[in-house]
Amino acid sequence: MATTIQVRGSTRQMLEELKLQSNAETYDEVIAKVIAEKLKAPKSLFGKIKLSPYVRRKDRMEFRE
Repeated sequence: MATTIQVRGSTRQMLEELKLQSNAETYDEVIAKVIAEKLKAPKSLFGKIKLSPYVRRKDRMEFRE
């Protein structure tokens, strides 16, 4: 499921530069890589993330798909 986010022009330029440097195909790949490096996250977070009790049941079902 795709989501649209709003970023400044300067942020988009930085994303574009990182995309070219890393040979990524999408901004999503660039963002995911930066977050993973920052958080030192494993490639799979399966079973590691506990959902907030404030997440609606309908939304929880989307996470399971």
